[in-house]
Amino acid sequence: MDKLDQELEKLKRIHDKHSQQNPKQEHPKRALVGVAPLRGNSLDTQWVAAMEIGSPPQEFSVVFDTGSSDLWIPSTSCQTLTCMTLRRFNPARSSTFHQDGRPWSINYADDSKVSGVLATDNIKVAGITINDQTFGMASVNSGSTAATGVDGIMGLGFNSNSEMGNVNTPITNMILQNQIDQPIVSVWLNKASDQDASLSNGGQFIFGGVDPSLYVGPITYVPVTSSKEWQISIDQVFIGRKELSLSSAASSAIVDTGSSYILFPDYLATAFHRAIPNSQYDSKLGWWIPCSLANSRSVGDLTFVLGGKKFSVPLSDIVILKSAFNNYCLSAIDSWQELAGHGGQSGILLGDLFVKNQYVVYDYQKEQIGFAEKVDMAPGGINLNAKSIAGSGWDALRASSRDFQVLAMALGGVLSFLFANVL
Repeated sequence: MDKLDQELEKLKRIHDKHSQQNPKQEHPKRALVGVAPLRGNSLDTQWVAAMEIGSPPQEFSVVFDTGSSDLWIPSTSCQTLTCMTLRRFNPARSSTFHQDGRPWSINYADDSKVSGVLATDNIKVAGITINDQTFGMASVNSGSTAATGVDGIMGLGFNSNSEMGNVNTPITNMILQNQIDQPIVSVWLNKASDQDASLSNGGQFIFGGVDPSLYVGPITYVPVTSSKEWQISIDQVFIGRKELSLSSAASSAIVDTGSSYILFPDYLATAFHRAIPNSQYDSKLGWWIPCSLANSRSVGDLTFVLGGKKFSVPLSDIVILKSAFNNYCLSAIDSWQELAGHGGQSGILLGDLFVKNQYVVYDYQKEQIGFAEKVDMAPGGINLNAKSIAGSGWDALRASSRDFQVLAMALGGVLSFLFANVL
């Protein structure tokens, strides 16, 4: 029996034992999903959601990160200048707080670091209340999210990839506490170009299912190929009609909502930009592309073939930081060489630059990621992209999340007690 089967069997035994010992306390089947509305920013580099922790609730902004598995927010013990600009959790104000005390520390790919001690409390996110969730209280926070005013990170990775030890992720606890019926998270990110000036209608994360009004056509599912991350195989990569040669290592990609852009190994980043006329490389800033190509059809899109289907990123999204600097613009396709200490990475990282152009489904139990053609604006259904919440702040986003905890439109089997910890 492999690790996935062992984890599934473990959760099933827990569920069965609870059912036998507490037959009158068994929750009825509800088929609910939870919806978290998002705020974007003008550069499409970050989407954040509201979260509440403690009793009475203390409110925080978090990034949903499929590239990590831990939940943390700064606490009042963090006294740095960076922390003082953020909302910090005060354990003394919560009647449901319990000190854990175990130390934790996380180093991210951009060399930022957070550390502190563990605690447990009730949290509320996407209209879902999770009881006794273990999370990190950061007393040290040099994270890149802090520099943008975001309080913390909620990891959507697998249990076994947690850097906090033997800790259930919020997704695991949502399943075990019968808050959602399917171990699925689906993502619809709205581009800044499609939002109003407030950037409050930034999209949504759906916990427990999918919303058919947010995509058209079928969902193409691709199996996860790593025991540690949301990694899949790539069939082919094109820029326009030109196919880029992939090494065996570069034939896999991590689909990461916690990263802004797309990262290629150095050889592939070079091949991609050389296929774009007059691109130039700067050792300090990376690749530059003529701004005039942003809306040109002469080059074509960056296209990934996944599960035999094509999913594209338009060149207009890759040409960023438009300026009059010799009519050149910065490219959103980076090389791992640009990240100190990561030059040896040989795979591909598909960050929000890719995710915002698709409808993406993370299926924990079946170990697969689904991709479909997204709609540009939500036409109906859950439709938390409504203009009525634009610019109205976190309270309105939170209220909308509660109001739209709806009957699932999710597809597939319903297994309320199963969660696949495959990392």
